[in-house]
Amino acid sequence: MLLATLSGMASCQTFHKGNVFTLHVIKVRLKSGITVEQFTAFMTGEFLPAWEEHYEGVETILVRAIRGTNESEFGWINYYESEAKLKEYYPEPGVQSDKAKAADQKMKPLEKELVKYGTMRYAGYTTWLVQ
Repeated sequence: MLLATLSGMASCQTFHKGNVFTLHVIKVRLKSGITVEQFTAFMTGEFLPAWEEHYEGVETILVRAIRGTNESEFGWINYYESEAKLKEYYPEPGVQSDKAKAADQKMKPLEKELVKYGTMRYAGYTTWLVQ
């Protein structure tokens, strides 16, 4: 069910054996006066396109839970064509490569912009290998 849902959501992407994706659960606390629609528009229109630009070869989508344990929370899916591509940025769990550190530095201006909308706290992630 999860895989079927995600395959329809990735921008023109289908999952194939050997693909890897990470699903991050994010707790978002919006600032007073900021709507979910404004936050979503910023993330999908500015933040995530910049992420894809700086994390070359990684597709990213924003999702929002509408049912279940994480209802009303957001998620962030990073799609990698292979485990080798994942390892270019994260050679081991919790370890960033120099390539990832450089991409993170390029994201700093948008992270400052994100603070205008609210705060995000990562509540965890899981990396999935398509079988």
